[in-house]
Amino acid sequence: IRLGMAREDFTLAQSLAEVDERIYLHSQAAQQSSAQSELELIRAEASRAVSRLRRAMAYAEVQAAAAALRVSVGDDPTLVDSDDLLTLTQSLRRHYQPWDAPQEAPAKVPWEISP
Repeated sequence: IRLGMAREDFTLAQSLAEVDERIYLHSQAAQQSSAQSELELIRAEASRAVSRLRRAMAYAEVQAAAAALRVSVGDDPTLVDSDDLLTLTQSLRRHYQPWDAPQEAPAKVPWEISP
């Protein structure tokens, strides 16, 4: 349930960020043509920043919910037969490689949780 709710929150935050980005771009273009005041551009920039923050927070919640789900089913990439830091590092890299891609708008979230 938590993962599903987090996914919905992220999708909503992503949509809001996209709308605020378009508003910002329109405000910037209008300000450049002197059709809108500098205050309107500042308002659009602030709204855009808040949307990006909300999206990042929603994405963090998706990651936390996915991690909680992984832990609940016993998926632990740190279970290796060595205390060697290099071995543990390699295990973590292999395990989380699909999650390492940079997340920029529009974010591509891997909803499927692979073992």
